[in-house]
Amino acid sequence: MAGPNVSQKLNLLPEVDFQQLILDKNQYIYNGDGAIIIHPDGSVTKDATLKEINSGQNKPNDYLISKDSIFNYQYNIQGFEPYIGKSFTKALKAINEVFLSEGLLNPRPYMVRAYRHNKLISWHRHVIPKGVKPSNFRLAIYYMHPNWDTNYGGQLHVGITEKDTCKIFDCFSNSVIYHDGYLGHEVKDLVLGYKGDRDILLSHWIVN
Repeated sequence: MAGPNVSQKLNLLPEVDFQQLILDKNQYIYNGDGAIIIHPDGSVTKDATLKEINSGQNKPNDYLISKDSIFNYQYNIQGFEPYIGKSFTKALKAINEVFLSEGLLNPRPYMVRAYRHNKLISWHRHVIPKGVKPSNFRLAIYYMHPNWDTNYGGQLHVGITEKDTCKIFDCFSNSVIYHDGYLGHEVKDLVLGYKGDRDILLSHWIVN
């Protein structure tokens, strides 16, 4: 029986594209007052009523919706571009290529969120979409901060349970960590004082 799929891709974007993303990212981090929802028919609505919850218990509303999330139920990368810009769209395309290179069929993102994450976070899972098999749900965490110093910690611990860690990854600049969506993760060692920010582009994907 195959084990969980957990991995990291270093240098996701070419250096010139990564440097442009660093210049562009502040336009899109925490930019907005509610979650944008692109419906299958192309109509767009905004939901500012629901708040992010992180109980760590995988309850129905854990990370189901968060401020500034963008949900695209047309399941295409280009549909995100008006809301996240060209630089972030290039990152999504690069993540898509990583998935294809690993033999995943028809990877398609349906949720993207850019945010600043200078804090510890307890172990939790992200909600599997309704009607999607756990084995067809993938999660990608792309680190957009420049020149991360590993002396400040920030490692991502990924595992089936809080006490059963599969892998531990450093949050290297311009790297993406991706894993089966039914796994959980946490950041439990972070030293404050780094002259910068831990900036993250989170995306949820469905594969065949």
